[in-house]
Amino acid sequence: MTEETPKPTLPATNPADTDTPPVSPPSSSGPTPQAKVTGPRIWPLWLGILILLVALVLASGWFWTQLQSWQTKVDLAIEQSQSGTSLVNQTSQRYETKLTQLDSALERQNSQLTEIRNQLDQTARRILTVGETGRTDWLLAEAEYLLRLGNQRLHMERDYQGSLAILQAADQVLAETKEAAVFPVRKALANEIVQLEAVADVDRQGIYLKLEALIEQIESLDQRLFFQEAPLLSQTNTEEENAPDKTWFERTKESIKQLEKYFVIRFPEEEIKPLMAPDQIYYLRQNLRLMLEQAELALLDKNQQVFEQSLGKAETWIENYFITNSPVTKAVLKNVQELKTHNIDPDLPDITESLHLLKNLLESVYKRGANDAQSLMRQPATNDGEAS
Repeated sequence: MTEETPKPTLPATNPADTDTPPVSPPSSSGPTPQAKVTGPRIWPLWLGILILLVALVLASGWFWTQLQSWQTKVDLAIEQSQSGTSLVNQTSQRYETKLTQLDSALERQNSQLTEIRNQLDQTARRILTVGETGRTDWLLAEAEYLLRLGNQRLHMERDYQGSLAILQAADQVLAETKEAAVFPVRKALANEIVQLEAVADVDRQGIYLKLEALIEQIESLDQRLFFQEAPLLSQTNTEEENAPDKTWFERTKESIKQLEKYFVIRFPEEEIKPLMAPDQIYYLRQNLRLMLEQAELALLDKNQQVFEQSLGKAETWIENYFITNSPVTKAVLKNVQELKTHNIDPDLPDITESLHLLKNLLESVYKRGANDAQSLMRQPATNDGEAS
């Protein structure tokens, strides 16, 4: 049963209202043309379906590609998770092994700590037992160290002043012990202190400064040796000119006396040394400076032999190569000769007797302490045996 579609009704038009002329009906004399019937157009629909199919195919291919990439990523993530899981398992095993080792090490340290605590307890018990003689032992050990230091300072560095101060400090330490056993040590120590005080004091600073002053005066020395002992250097013509009332004989005699000042005849017994060149005079001054500096080093090193030899060479060079009647040369020679008389290395006494006596005293004290300690160690052992 089909439904009948209603035909649309066209609105009625009034022929009078339109401007077009009325169409006359065809005449009945000729045949009427039959109207051409056309079907609906369907190619746009097929084109749309084709485009839709192509889009579906492309979308399916893109989706398949994405699905494959996602599947690859998922597989890679699964592999990484599996490797991470294995790594975590290995790390946990390592940590468990290390924790086991740490536990064993901690147990060993705890056992060692327990042993140390036991030893500390025993040491504290011994200290409390022998606490009365502990301070005396420390003072004796300190005095021994000071005496060793004083002997080293005296015999190796030859510093008797420092050694004297150290021995005095050692005597004060021994006095704090208030023990009758240190009387022989203090007696020997007092004798050594007196011997050190009797050593002549050497003014090394003053001698060093005087040597420095002599070095500065080297450039002021007059090296004109060819004028030495010449009459023109020490004598001046103070006589008045020849008086006009003198005779020709007297004038001639005075002229001859004047000529004697310019011509000197000598008969030397020693060999005459040639005069020095100007460049040699420079080296002479430098060598003289080095000799005085060497004397300074010998003074600081307390070397009496080198000190005297250096000053002796300097004195000889000044006398042989410089003018001795010059005031500067006289002052330099006087100071050099005075410095040669100083004893920069005095004889030092022997201060080892007090050290030997104190060492013997300490050996006896240590032996007594060792015997007491052995008796104390045996006593707890016997008490433990009785308790068991």
